[in-house]
Amino acid sequence: MTPTELIGVVRGLIGEVERLRQENGKLRAALAAARRENQHLKDEIRRLKGLPPRPPIKPSGMEKATDRPAAERPGEAAASPPRRRGPGVSKLSIDRTVTLTASAPAGSRPKGYEEIIVQDIAFTPEVTLYRRERWATPDGRTVTADLPAALSAAAARISFAWS
Repeated sequence: MTPTELIGVVRGLIGEVERLRQENGKLRAALAAARRENQHLKDEIRRLKGLPPRPPIKPSGMEKATDRPAAERPGEAAASPPRRRGPGVSKLSIDRTVTLTASAPAGSRPKGYEEIIVQDIAFTPEVTLYRRERWATPDGRTVTADLPAALSAAAARISFAWS
């Protein structure tokens, strides 16, 4: 083919591409209109059947995360509450406190309490703090109040003591 024939073919192809683009645009508009009409008819069917309406489609919220301003300093953390740390016992609320007294000989001096937390579950959970009185005797021994007989030896071994 000669160059003038090739130029004519290319111009013909460019015209065909333009025509196809216009036709494609018309078809896209017709498809969008058909989809809207289809959704309208589906909504009408749901209404006539007494079904709940279609839930509204909301944005995901991911855009909000990207629109946030960056932290001023690289090490600056977001304003979130600090995590709770420590043993699980700190989450328990004490329902009852029982102070047990020890029979210490004369001349003994008090050394505070040894605390044991026992969590019993009956019909309602009840957390009891047993405060066992402790005394230091003149001869150097430590006398501690006895636990009630209702507590088993195994329960006495599971203790959390604070000084």
